[in-house]
Amino acid sequence: MMYLVRFSKNIGAEMTRWWYPANSGEGGIHATAEELEQMIASAKEAWEQGEEGFIEISDEYIEANKIKLYKIRELTPNYWVLVDNRFDGSLPAAKLNANSLEEAIEEACNAVFFEYGDGSEIVPEDQLVWSDGQIHIF
Repeated sequence: MMYLVRFSKNIGAEMTRWWYPANSGEGGIHATAEELEQMIASAKEAWEQGEEGFIEISDEYIEANKIKLYKIRELTPNYWVLVDNRFDGSLPAAKLNANSLEEAIEEACNAVFFEYGDGSEIVPEDQLVWSDGQIHIF
């Protein structure tokens, strides 16, 4: 059996939405859906008039003519972010070398991984088998 580890402050919310925000959710836009739509419309209008038309979201400057190439979703009520396309339908994780749950727990508790793990991913079919604080094993 292969074990994966995910470090998360709110695994329940992540497992409900099954997508991961670009820039770890930082640099989003605080706005209602209507206000966000207006920001995008204003940026497009400026672009069409030959002016600088862009929105800044998740610490990215996106030109109005390219906005449709990005996925923007609500991370928390009235807080909008870009979706990290590498993890749309999954969550970043890291593989563990363990052969048993006990070994997986020990390895995960002593591991140091970056936020994106090692490029592995958890998908909705994976089963959460152990959690403690911010450490979650699938």
